[in-house]
Amino acid sequence: MQGKMSQSEDAFREADMKMTASTRLVGGVTIVDLSGRIVAGDGSAALRDLTRNLISEGKKKILLNLRKVDYIDSSLRGYTSCCR
Repeated sequence: MQGKMSQSEDAFREADMKMTASTRLVGGVTIVDLSGRIVAGDGSAALRDLTRNLISEGKKKILLNLRKVDYIDSSLRGYTSCCR
């Protein structure tokens, strides 16, 4: 039976949303605007690769804007440790 999704199905669909990222430069600081969910696997690997690319381009002041991130699992803790 198809029809309108229930609120729980809607919430489940939103929970599957992957992480997206965009960058901008403000006053010499590269801001990485993140949204969605950061979980082990593709999301955390993409964030790691993006950060490594920024560093290889000589960008040393990087700020992660997590304002629109809905969920972060423990993979981000390991990520921040590797970037020190």
